[in-house]
Amino acid sequence: MDSATMPGWHWQRGEEHEYLRCDALGHVRHGFFSRNNGGRQPRQLVHVLLDGGSPSGAGRSDVPTVHRSRQIHSSRILSASLATQPWPEVDGLIADGVDQSLWASSADCAPVLLADQRSGRVASCHAGWRGIAAGILSAVVNGLIEQGSASDDLLVALGPAIAGIHYQVERDVAERVAASLGRHGWQALSQEGALGPDSRPGHLRLDIRLAARLQLCRSGVKPDRIHTCPLCTFSDPDHFPAQGRAVEWHLQPLKPPQAPRSQAGRAAELPGSVPMGRHCQGGAGTVCCQVVEIGPDPLQHVLAASQAVVDAGEPELSVLGEGAHHQKHHPATGVGIKDVSPLCHHLHQVLRQQAPIGIGAKV
Repeated sequence: MDSATMPGWHWQRGEEHEYLRCDALGHVRHGFFSRNNGGRQPRQLVHVLLDGGSPSGAGRSDVPTVHRSRQIHSSRILSASLATQPWPEVDGLIADGVDQSLWASSADCAPVLLADQRSGRVASCHAGWRGIAAGILSAVVNGLIEQGSASDDLLVALGPAIAGIHYQVERDVAERVAASLGRHGWQALSQEGALGPDSRPGHLRLDIRLAARLQLCRSGVKPDRIHTCPLCTFSDPDHFPAQGRAVEWHLQPLKPPQAPRSQAGRAAELPGSVPMGRHCQGGAGTVCCQVVEIGPDPLQHVLAASQAVVDAGEPELSVLGEGAHHQKHHPATGVGIKDVSPLCHHLHQVLRQQAPIGIGAKV
């Protein structure tokens, strides 16, 4: 989909990067990066936003500080100045100074940028169904208000996320999202078109973008100031992650490479299985975000040890060989390299496909 068919949104492209911009937020530097960013991390991508195409940023002395978090599908928010390494476990960041660059990552969850058009204050957050059910968007709006913003002055860009027609959830998931919208939340979701029928008993189709919009409106944001990108991450693998759809910077769910949908609950290449359940994103045919009963205890250690590397924000896993990664980070697992190699290899591939978003505070 090109800019001509996306009113209010447009692509910015360079030799080794591409990102979406929301026209309504044109007064602040921001970008929703696709998977085609050369595997760069935010500390490199911030130069793209600053220099209009150059990832090197050579000679610049005004590079803002990058602030990120370990996203945990929560309603936790934090002032950006406190979001330094080790990255805190929150899903929303609010600028509280100048020369700050706020970052989040997403696969099928909704990446959200907010900007106060009067003060220039900005915020970013990551909103999947769990975060919406917990009230992440209300928390961010309230956090901005506490810092002096008025809800009437807020502009919001909802970035690319999975479309409702592709997102199958159990009914209790939809009920939890509805509960976050108040007494008449279910009715509001239905009237907004955020709920759709599904052929599987006890399941529905949920549009998290529409649910996010409802929560923003309930928090005082004007409907005409919420701008939703029409792109669907599930149906556009050329621009958005196609494997391990909901793996964030901090590593949560796992999906084996090239796993057929009929075997979604079985990680055939790994020792053990991952039961299909309520995936944070991805819908039917993906594996559960709650990685349980995955196999022997040593493999759980592999997950925990790998998480520490991902949390550090280093692209290390994309350059280490599978065996080298295992030798360095899991020397005492008791599991042979041949057993964990598929897991580590998949982790490498997933880390190359993240879709980060960034927004800079007004200087």
